[in-house]
Amino acid sequence: MRRPKKKAPGILPNPKWLQTNGFGGLNHAMWAHPEAFAHIQQDRKHRTLDEAVSVAECLARKHGNLPCRHWLRHNGFSWLRDAMWAHPEAFAHIQQDRRKYRTSDEWLSVAEGLARIHGKLPCRHWLRHNGFIGLVTAMRRRPDLFVHIDQESKKDRTPADWVPDAERLVKAYGKLPNHGWLKRNGYNGLYYAMRKHPRLFAHIV
Repeated sequence: MRRPKKKAPGILPNPKWLQTNGFGGLNHAMWAHPEAFAHIQQDRKHRTLDEAVSVAECLARKHGNLPCRHWLRHNGFSWLRDAMWAHPEAFAHIQQDRRKYRTSDEWLSVAEGLARIHGKLPCRHWLRHNGFIGLVTAMRRRPDLFVHIDQESKKDRTPADWVPDAERLVKAYGKLPNHGWLKRNGYNGLYYAMRKHPRLFAHIV
């Protein structure tokens, strides 16, 4: 696996690089308190608040409203999500998708639908990273409601099952994050699948 490209010394890398290489917290802090980092020379790929608002408006026009923050995070717009957290007033004029809380019974219906589509309910790792974290929470709180549904576990995943995850990460971050990031974020199985079956991932790395 290729190592992250080194940046010039003395220059703080841009937000995308920070996010990809495990510095998401620093990226968020820079948005929340830009004055604290003003004395540091930064890669000028760092977007301004005006640019963030412009991108948000474009996404809202494309999707009918601005996608929820979970969608933003998993589609390469973590920097925009961070800007929204730091400056909510700048985005108040944009209609946003605000996910409503579902009841356990409503999540049960979602789980049954996913099981029909996939043959069995995808593992919790898949659910978390595909917009169903509320379902994971419901399953933890009311496991009795879901016992009749055949559920996949991480151990059921074949190497080929990891390919869509790898493709999604590349789409979100521009390249596949390193092993340390994968391990910290629940993708250890992807790392080992790539090591054992590199031909499956030849189009990615």
